[in-house]
Amino acid sequence: MENQAKKQTLMNRFFYTSDQIIEKPFNWAQMWRLLKYLKPYRKNLLPLSFLTVMISAAIRLAVPILIGVYALDQAIAGRDMNLLVILISVISGLYLVNYVSNVLRIRWMNKLGQHVIYDLRQHLFTHVQRLSHRFFDERSAGSILVRIMNDINSLQELFTSGVINLLMDVLLLFGIIVILFSLSPELTIAIMVTLPVMFFISTNLRRKIRRSWQKVRLKQSKLNSHLNESIQGIRVTQAFTQEKENMMYFEGVNSENFEAWREATKKNATFRPLVEMTNAVGTAILIWYGSSLIINETITIGVFVSFAFYLGMFWEPISRLGQVYNQLLMGMASSERIFEFLDEKPSVADKEDAVKIKELKGRIEFEQVEFSYDGNRKALHSISFEIPAGSSLALVGHTGSGKTT
Repeated sequence: MENQAKKQTLMNRFFYTSDQIIEKPFNWAQMWRLLKYLKPYRKNLLPLSFLTVMISAAIRLAVPILIGVYALDQAIAGRDMNLLVILISVISGLYLVNYVSNVLRIRWMNKLGQHVIYDLRQHLFTHVQRLSHRFFDERSAGSILVRIMNDINSLQELFTSGVINLLMDVLLLFGIIVILFSLSPELTIAIMVTLPVMFFISTNLRRKIRRSWQKVRLKQSKLNSHLNESIQGIRVTQAFTQEKENMMYFEGVNSENFEAWREATKKNATFRPLVEMTNAVGTAILIWYGSSLIINETITIGVFVSFAFYLGMFWEPISRLGQVYNQLLMGMASSERIFEFLDEKPSVADKEDAVKIKELKGRIEFEQVEFSYDGNRKALHSISFEIPAGSSLALVGHTGSGKTT
């Protein structure tokens, strides 16, 4: 208990950062702003990726119909071997096309994602270069490093697979629902009764999951900030024999990061078992009610088999949509932190009518200059000096006396 209290005291004493959890609802306008980084690739990589998605979705929707309705109910039931051979050849060909389409989709999406991450990181770094000194005075170097590296890296999976998977899963869900209702409306309605329950439970998880990933980003920023400052200041730490205190501080920050990840992954893991439980209930309804429809000759065995295929496919995109939504939550947590920097304006900027200097002379003169970063505490007090052209000036003084300013 004493060590824990000492760790917390050290953390409160030495850690200074502007990072905090940003409390906002899921902002689709901000997500749209993030997706605008795809715009430069809308004429090449983006449409090619969408084309492969359409091909894969169409093939996956067609195969269960070919197996159940045509192969079982027509070819096998009618003992038509020629039709069965044709169907086997068609299905094999479709799977081959689907394989090629998936390979191209993964290749193009990875390329697209890397381009977007490169552009976003370049944009953020360029913007930070133009910000005023006050921005860097209020933030540690480590926290800025985390925004440019870790937060942007966390968006990589969203751009390399999340956006395209979202489109593919929506197409699959819509197609499956349409086909299921066309095959047997009553059996489809019986299976879908579990959806409202799952939707209600998953909706309540969203805010908690998003809050958890925001906390993870905050703790990672804190950890990386301390690492950066500790490595840069290792000579000072060793000179004043502060290694033990530094290690205790790091242990506290590292523990907080561990706990944040543990909580986030625990909440994240609740969605997939929920989908699997709903799938099990839907499968039980399919077997019980579907068997009675077969006995009453309302549907055929081929339709029942197609239903079984589509039911398995139905819960798969729902489960993936949950994962994509989690990626969106992680992306939102990171994008909020990235756009917070991008929305930062320099506190010192040229006026619109600023005079452009065509020729500079070497002489510099300061006369009774005063300056403050925050408007309260002055960094310079009535500074006056002159530097003639071609000469050098050395500034000496105590730490915090305004030399850098």
